This record gives sequence, C-alpha cells and structure tokens, in this order.
Amino acid sequence: MYETILSTLGLGEKETVVFEALLRHGPQTMAELVDNSSFKRGDLYNIVANLMEFEIVEVETQAKRKMYRAAYPTSLTEVVERHERQLEQTKKTLGTLLPELISTYNLAY
Repeated sequence: MYETILSTLGLGEKETVVFEALLRHGPQTMAELVDNSSFKRGDLYNIVANLMEFEIVEVETQAKRKMYRAAYPTSLTEVVERHERQLEQTKKTLGTLLPELISTYNLAY
C-alpha cells in the first residue's frame, strides 16, 4: 500500500513488507514477524537490522523477549531530512570538485 513512498525513501521491497507488517499488527516477536511477512527467520534479522539503521523500527525487551515495532510514522520525515542533508553535502562536495572535473574534461576535448 505504501510501497511507492517507502521505496522513494530507500527501502527495498522486503523492508517495505516488514515495515507494513509492523505498522498493521503492532509490536511482534521474530516468530510473529515470520508468520506475518512470509520471510525466513534469518532473512528477517537482516531486514529488521536494515530498518533499524533507517531508524524506523525499534526493539524492546518484554519479559525476556525481543519485541520489534514500527517507530512512530513521523520518523519517516526524519529519514527524508537525513536524505536532504546528505544530498546537500554531496552538492557541496561536487561544487568543490567541479572545477577539477571541468578542467579534466577540457583537456580531453
């Protein structure tokens, strides 16, 4: 349902499926995620780790069990803001390298 916007943010298809499962079903153990997402347990650990790097999935321990849950949806705006900062930094870096690139280009043509 949210595949387009989530993929624009940099999430892959698997990450999108797991994130949506957490949104729809609330906090889940890894076993519950296996049931709700159709991925193998080993794959899910990697997918959840990726989502945690994006800071849109959180883990908490309840009664000695790890529960995974989607972060509050406004955390997606933080992902966009991080992307904007990275793009701005890339733009600055390109600006400093551009004269050298142009010079190299001009020498070749």
